[in-house]
Amino acid sequence: MIYIKVFSEFIFYFMGTFLHEAAHWVGAKLTLSRTPLFTTIEETDSNGNKFNKKVLGFKVIPSIKEDRIVYGHVIAYPIYKIAYIIIAVAPLVWFYVLYLILNNYGFLNLDIDKGFLSVQFDYYDFFSLNNLL
Repeated sequence: MIYIKVFSEFIFYFMGTFLHEAAHWVGAKLTLSRTPLFTTIEETDSNGNKFNKKVLGFKVIPSIKEDRIVYGHVIAYPIYKIAYIIIAVAPLVWFYVLYLILNNYGFLNLDIDKGFLSVQFDYYDFFSLNNLL
């Protein structure tokens, strides 16, 4: 049953997961961090035995780790420790920029009125034939 849940979430979350992990990767590249295609990490199994495992450096396919689901990861080796902060906040910066772009073109309106937060996606303008031309 857990595999059906993971597969359905993979279908719905794929684009968001890809954008999130891509933001981490771009943050790593901007800080001149090493981002390997493959790397070897040390993991521990359920019995406490340690073993080496070869993993992808950029992954957006979900996997089940003990009691949680991991939707993706990016492995980066920064030169300076401060670069971890830039790599970590890169998705926040990316999604803020994405919001500004969508708001600028009128696709997404965010209004805070009397303590309520409402989001309106104006899909009529987004999918109109006038925008195709």
